[in-house]
Amino acid sequence: MNIGPIHYNSSLQQIEALSIAKSELYGLVKLTTALLWLRTIIFEIGYDQSLSIMLEDNTVSILIGEGKILSAGRVKQVDIKFQWLKMVIKEKYFLIRYVPSALNY
Repeated sequence: MNIGPIHYNSSLQQIEALSIAKSELYGLVKLTTALLWLRTIIFEIGYDQSLSIMLEDNTVSILIGEGKILSAGRVKQVDIKFQWLKMVIKEKYFLIRYVPSALNY
């Protein structure tokens, strides 16, 4: 997959999400923290880091993560984690791209 590192994690969520979009956002926050950790290690061993691309199959969570909408549907409360996610994406460390669920493996 493009000569870059791959991070995979499968676990039960520790927090109960009341919507699919919020559940996907929790996953994006967890992925973003892991990617920041990996980027730091790769930078420390001497490799420059370009933009990291995260693939997501939920368009509402992409829009919220990119800060294009504050909330959608049942995602009315904005958590500090989501604000942090928007800030990191705005700083151009990461880019979220849509991938159809059938191709998201």
